[in-house]
Amino acid sequence: MTSFKRLATLTIGLTVLVAAQASAAPVAGAPPDETAGLRLQVMGSGGTREGTCFLVRKEAHDHDVLYYFLTSARLLEPEGLGEQRTSALRIRIVVDQSHAIETSAQDVLLPGGTEHGVDLAIVKAIAADSGLVPVVVAEPPAMNQVFIVRGHQGNDLTVITERVASRSARQVIGDRAMASGGELVGAPAMVEGGVFGLVSEGSATQAPAITLLSAARGFLAEGIPGWRSGEAAGLTAAAAASPAFRLEQRVIDVPVPAEGAGTRDVDVPIQLGPEESLVDASAMYVPPLRQGQHQGEITVLRLQNNLVRLHFKTEGIPPATTPTTNGPRWQSLITVQVNVVVIPR
Repeated sequence: MTSFKRLATLTIGLTVLVAAQASAAPVAGAPPDETAGLRLQVMGSGGTREGTCFLVRKEAHDHDVLYYFLTSARLLEPEGLGEQRTSALRIRIVVDQSHAIETSAQDVLLPGGTEHGVDLAIVKAIAADSGLVPVVVAEPPAMNQVFIVRGHQGNDLTVITERVASRSARQVIGDRAMASGGELVGAPAMVEGGVFGLVSEGSATQAPAITLLSAARGFLAEGIPGWRSGEAAGLTAAAAASPAFRLEQRVIDVPVPAEGAGTRDVDVPIQLGPEESLVDASAMYVPPLRQGQHQGEITVLRLQNNLVRLHFKTEGIPPATTPTTNGPRWQSLITVQVNVVVIPR
């Protein structure tokens, strides 16, 4: 998985903010989680295309359940799968390792009219009740707001943290490249309150483009019963009170023994739980310094999984030559502040 790097230089007195790599370490063999999206396979006579979808409504249908899933319309293009028409494709939604829901693309709805071209598709399927719960739908995030993408790459659950770099009436663009985006097309994008869109594009060299659900309100209201009233999202008081994630700010003080004027790198480990991932970090010196010691530059070089790498420069007189029994007589203190996404279990 390609790590994301961003370099920024800080003259002390300012704070440098650096984004973490786009994806956290995958959780191998993770249990099914409908808020993370479900693995989607679109099959034609010429091959299979992998992506992601998520459930927005389910209702009783005789002795079975009628499901309404949302995904990217791009996944349902017949080109490349050996078919001439979308209706000839077959769709398989993997619930877990022993259970899948299968349907035909004849049961797919695509936007039309003024909403034509919005990268959304409704996939309907009738099957036995699987216990899946519809996601909660939320409004889109503001500029610079944190959001996450949760999806499956094979059997692994991947969490990607992003900030809104730009937005329009139809799309939100993240601020960093995704590690490997193909299978995450169609995956839900979430703020704390719920799902606001889905991944339309993204790769190791491209920030994700998120199609907003609000861009096709008419299409969704026509194709999904109860969408206007909020019933389609399965919105209950309990669900609304349970955020998709929370953003925590943590501070770590890092003592650095003085070694005279010069530059050096320091790796700062960050303790993260299995459902936590770094968003970004900042660093600054903590005064006072020893007389004659001058603050130089400090840089957050890289964030990777649970590690922050700092590069800093100190100028001025050399350190004291007489050590104490407890270590060097003088040392710098650097404060590292990190933002962490925490997903409730």
